[in-house]
Amino acid sequence: SMQVAQLQYQMGHHDEAVQSLKEALEIAQESNNLRDICTACRQLGECYKSIGDSINAVHFFRQTFKVARDIGDEKLIESARAMLGFSLGEHYFNAAGSGEGFLSVACNDIAAQLDWLSSGVL
Repeated sequence: SMQVAQLQYQMGHHDEAVQSLKEALEIAQESNNLRDICTACRQLGECYKSIGDSINAVHFFRQTFKVARDIGDEKLIESARAMLGFSLGEHYFNAAGSGEGFLSVACNDIAAQLDWLSSGVL
């Protein structure tokens, strides 16, 4: 299923790729295959990121990082940590200012900047 999902993704059929990956994830979870769980979660994160769904992308990258730690493979852990970090940063960058994005807030909304400085919420 993951190979089919990869082809679907490359052809631009992201919704179909997500469904195939969810099926692959379910199979991997049933067999407790941690490496396949990690791969399916990473690919789901990438699919969701490519269609602009940062909440689901972060969710699956977070799962990737958790499973990578469970596996104990340092190279895999560092790769998963980087994907999660970039995904979180991109999500917060784009979600700031009630979805208008950080640059809009930084350039145009003094009240929001002051609120952020006083409360930490942007």
